[in-house]
Amino acid sequence: MTWELPELRGRITTYAVQIGDLPGLEVEPDDAPTEPSAQASLRDPGRSKARSRSQDKSSTSGSQTASAKAVEPKAEPSAAKKTTSGSGCSPSALQPKAMMGTLGSADKKCLEGRISKASKQTDKVTISRVLLVNAQAAKDDKEYMRLAERHLRDYSQSDADICYGYALKLKRRGRYAEAIKWAERALENRDKFASGQASKWTSNLLQIRADSAYADWEKKDKKYLSTRSPLDKIASDNARSSAKTFAKEWYDFAKESGINVTKAKSRCTSASGTTSYCQ
Repeated sequence: MTWELPELRGRITTYAVQIGDLPGLEVEPDDAPTEPSAQASLRDPGRSKARSRSQDKSSTSGSQTASAKAVEPKAEPSAAKKTTSGSGCSPSALQPKAMMGTLGSADKKCLEGRISKASKQTDKVTISRVLLVNAQAAKDDKEYMRLAERHLRDYSQSDADICYGYALKLKRRGRYAEAIKWAERALENRDKFASGQASKWTSNLLQIRADSAYADWEKKDKKYLSTRSPLDKIASDNARSSAKTFAKEWYDFAKESGINVTKAKSRCTSASGTTSYCQ
């Protein structure tokens, strides 16, 4: 089955832009005095008035002033400097680029610097999500895994969509115990899923958990058949018990939610060895 990662785009908008919706989430505004954005400076009335007075003065000073300006033009900040200052360090300002997967190395370096200096955990979560969105959109699997692992380890384990994506990738890598762990963590926070996606994502997470447990059982049973060790027999039996339980829970949820139960029932029957268990 082809799995798709949960979209982080809408979630990052919630976290980084609609700040008022989340009490306690404080992200420095684009036009903050300590870090003015390039766009904000164009809208700043004070700067506009200063520019206007400068233009009036230059218009009355004659060609001598114009010549002086031609000789000593105002230096423009370099592209790199623009990227790592002002709006470049604002998570919300970088959202559009992140959603396209086009954050440059300077953008990412800027965000990494900001996340290391952030004193509030909520700010770290917001910046981390921008980086994750970019990695997902850029289809940079290795970077996504690194960022997701750091996010869940250091910043927050309550982001159900990140737990979902991480669990799915762990399952694909054969890291079944970890996949089960993070699928369950996502299920604990499934109330945060968008209402239109809640049933689908919950079913998908139950499938990730069931499939991981089943694959883990197959692996341990193969080892037992090779060694005939009593300890390996216990490990195989325990793994099968988990596979049966998780498959049944997936099947029951799919049936109650009106979701197609074909795959869930097949997995349940395979794990239990009987059709009567999955009714």
